[in-house]
Amino acid sequence: MKVMKSLLLGSAAGFVAMSGAQAADLPVKAKAVEYVKVCSAYGAGFYYIPGTDICLRVGGLLRVDYNIHGPAGRGQSWFQGTTAVPINDADSATGWRSRGALILDARTNTAYGTLRSYALLHISNESAATAIANANAASMDAAFIQFAGFTFGYAPSLWKFAGAYGFNAMIGSGDLVGVSQIAYTAQLGNGVSASIAIEDANTRRGYIASSTIFTITGGVITPLALNASYKGQYYPDVTANVRVDQAWGSAILTGALREVHAAINPGVSVGPEKWGYAVGGGIEVKLDSIAPKDRAQIFGSFGKGATGYAGSGPGGNFGVTAITDNSGLNGPIALWVDAIEAAATPGSLSLTKHTAVVGQFQHYWTPMLRTNIGVGYTKLDLNNNVTTAVAVHPDAKILNATLATVWSPVANLDLGVEVMYYDVKTSLAGGVTQFTTSNDGWSGTFRAQRNF
Repeated sequence: MKVMKSLLLGSAAGFVAMSGAQAADLPVKAKAVEYVKVCSAYGAGFYYIPGTDICLRVGGLLRVDYNIHGPAGRGQSWFQGTTAVPINDADSATGWRSRGALILDARTNTAYGTLRSYALLHISNESAATAIANANAASMDAAFIQFAGFTFGYAPSLWKFAGAYGFNAMIGSGDLVGVSQIAYTAQLGNGVSASIAIEDANTRRGYIASSTIFTITGGVITPLALNASYKGQYYPDVTANVRVDQAWGSAILTGALREVHAAINPGVSVGPEKWGYAVGGGIEVKLDSIAPKDRAQIFGSFGKGATGYAGSGPGGNFGVTAITDNSGLNGPIALWVDAIEAAATPGSLSLTKHTAVVGQFQHYWTPMLRTNIGVGYTKLDLNNNVTTAVAVHPDAKILNATLATVWSPVANLDLGVEVMYYDVKTSLAGGVTQFTTSNDGWSGTFRAQRNF
């Protein structure tokens, strides 16, 4: 019995020793992996960057556009520089654009409020529906920092209101993708805010033209070289607005000041300078009583020496085109003139005027099917500046209208068609010479877009 007991105790001691030895040989257990955590403070799609208190959303879109414009022989023209080129069989009637965009939105809560940095970058491949060759391009729609009420960087202008309902910005809306700026916004309570900014003046520059930018031969307007222009930027544009954003919708009063400063011409030691301005106002109303997410908007503006505030689309369109849409149809460069320097009086500077109004309506037939309607009217007044017997300054009346229907069969997928009509009427009057011409046309876009 004693022998058996000794054997059992010895065996147990051996097992314990062996177990201890094996345990000592095992690796130390690794720390738990720090998994990505959802950040719900700023809405869906945000998560914490591991090891930080920064909430980040990564998103973007993929878009494919197929564009077409009216047939040759209907008086339509596209413009290369200051030269009108009638559309003919040498031009492509259709074009393509494929675009991919990346959105990065990072936010952190601080004692001063939310610290936000935002970037929207895209790369496009396109063939315009004119004689322009295929092009690959990378560009930036936004890149800004917001902190304690300030905005620093490339962001929507304080002039911008609700933006385009359809595929293309309406002429007269002054809708920019973005503009470099330093802005400050004060929240006054109950949805009321007041903002002021300095913005890049080059973005909205029109032209400063001489008094002989056109000739008329046989009833045909021929643009000449613009032999007067802006000088280098001395002062930024100053913009400001007061907004109301509440459950019923939004309203805005906005204004801008800009330096109109001509380059030095022969016989002038210092280029002439004046200050132009623009004022605008708009209202957008939610119409859920008709259908959920229905809305309507109207925006109007008046300006002197600041035609860029009536334009639309990317900044390069201001002062360069009267009509811009995805089909590549453009209008005459000479229409977007901020001021005219009389050739007979070097150093003089006469500011032009603009009046514009845009209305848009969006209706949801079903939660997956919507229609957007837009109408815009812009008047550019240059004839007040005619001082010679021969009319050389064109007044312009621009009417454009859009109709788009979009089907969203699943969330974040849009399949739609938009048709745009535009009519540009120019009139010249000076002394005994009078001239009127009209140029209208249409374009269409099919779009497939996936947001994520």
